[in-house]
Amino acid sequence: MPLEISASVAAAPSAAEPARPFVLLVDDDGPCLHHLRHVLELVGYGCLTARSGAEALIVCDAHQPQVVVTDLSMPGMEGHILAHLLKARYPSVPIFVMTGEDLGDPVHGDRMAAFNERLLKPIDPSELLNLLGAYCGTRSDDATSDLEKPAVSG
Repeated sequence: MPLEISASVAAAPSAAEPARPFVLLVDDDGPCLHHLRHVLELVGYGCLTARSGAEALIVCDAHQPQVVVTDLSMPGMEGHILAHLLKARYPSVPIFVMTGEDLGDPVHGDRMAAFNERLLKPIDPSELLNLLGAYCGTRSDDATSDLEKPAVSG
């Protein structure tokens, strides 16, 4: 599948315009990716998307994002494997996991070690925006008040 690179990220900022923070979203669920990307772009984040762990590695090598948000369960390369690979390459890039699985289950133990934050599906956009604001140094208070608050599942 081709990579979906947001036009707002693909275009280089002008000298007068500071680079906007951007996020890599990784999920094999297309509708979930589309909705999260829309929410982030609506409040000013640039987004890159990848539908697999392998695509995410390629995107990160080409454009190091400020934050990676990945699904935990994906075919091919699961999110925790992707997170360990990304931490080895880019140790300063925060990685958030999103999942519908019970993260309190002991079976997850070491799988969660490489993640900085955990988001349960369905994703609450304001929770995601607050976490991104904390890690990217951006305020999301005003933006989240204008958003409709539908949960994102997938």
